[in-house]
Amino acid sequence: MDTESSNDSDRDALSRLAESGVDMTRAVRFEFSIHVENQEMAEHVLGVLKAAKLGSSVEAVFDEGELEDGEELGRENEQFWPSWTVYISRTMIPDYEAVVGFQKALAGVCQGAGTPDGWTVEI
Repeated sequence: MDTESSNDSDRDALSRLAESGVDMTRAVRFEFSIHVENQEMAEHVLGVLKAAKLGSSVEAVFDEGELEDGEELGRENEQFWPSWTVYISRTMIPDYEAVVGFQKALAGVCQGAGTPDGWTVEI
């Protein structure tokens, strides 16, 4: 993961949140995603995140993927189907340093078994 570009995308996403009217001084529920290669890694990451107690909920999800009509699985879309993702929720202030710091903490806990891969918020 390119830290510089991910940090820029985090900054951009937080700016869009503020522009949409979100009160950036109040805590919101974030859902961070962690890409993992397979079920075994998903179960491992799930276990270490639960043990680390970094968030309010943690779950592993398998997405079998679905190609559009007439679309074929190829190099440009093979990274997305099928896939395993681990999600962890955490309520926090939507602050750049906090978001980037939490993603670094996730990467540290995962120790290469999974890669933080973005976030969403519930508003």
